[in-house]
Amino acid sequence: MFSTFMTRAKDFHAEWFVKWRARLKLPNAYIRKSWEIAVVAETLESHGALTPNKRGVGFGVGSEELTGQLAEFGPTILATDLCDASWSHINGGFHTLGQNQRVRTRVVDMNWLDGTSGKGAVEAEEYDFSYSICSMDHCGTAWWTKRFLLNQMNCLRVGGISVHTGEYTISLGLPRSGSTIWLDWKDVLDITELFGKLGYEAAPIDWNLGDSVEDHQVDAHPWNGPVHLKPETNGGRWGMCIAFTARKTRPGTFWVPLDETEARASIDEFHLSHSQT
Repeated sequence: MFSTFMTRAKDFHAEWFVKWRARLKLPNAYIRKSWEIAVVAETLESHGALTPNKRGVGFGVGSEELTGQLAEFGPTILATDLCDASWSHINGGFHTLGQNQRVRTRVVDMNWLDGTSGKGAVEAEEYDFSYSICSMDHCGTAWWTKRFLLNQMNCLRVGGISVHTGEYTISLGLPRSGSTIWLDWKDVLDITELFGKLGYEAAPIDWNLGDSVEDHQVDAHPWNGPVHLKPETNGGRWGMCIAFTARKTRPGTFWVPLDETEARASIDEFHLSHSQT
């Protein structure tokens, strides 16, 4: 599997999803979180990442079971999360992940992946795969989300695979900053272009949003409907999930600056200099 695509009901009947639903004991229901988990697992397995000789890094993993479940297939995993006071509800579960012999835990701020020290310290070019599930939505702004996606590629070796899920919408007016941000189609194109400018291989975009009865159902708050693919939020608007996939196809690192104007100028300069060599 090598695709950037959104949650669709048809995926829940696909062979790859049925396989992971059984392996990971996922609910037999249209739940978008199950889709995210299965997409991550299938993407990693299909690229040979879930084997004993591989190393991975998970971002914003919280206390989710997926990290331990992936480690059971053989790879060693660095599990990271912010775990400051505002996320105290996940601290206990996060730190117990380290009891797994193939999992290490580390406090990491996804906004400060600089490969050096402090809460952004993740080794550069040391990992065969990276993943996260709806964590990048909480980086603070749409730009910081994109910056995270670009900077985390520095952690991968050449040939490494990256798969990250987040919030996506075609509704207008959903937050572009704050505790949860929503990406739109322009962001998807922008992220894909930025991956390319930095010399990474972005997965093709599948724009199909689904055409089944379930795809047209919106789950209203408190989001406990029988079909939870498109939750209602922010005054009648709705969204779904998206999975971004990319491959590290060149050696070296490029740490994207925090300021968007400076960052885009630096990326354009990098692209220009490398396209002429």
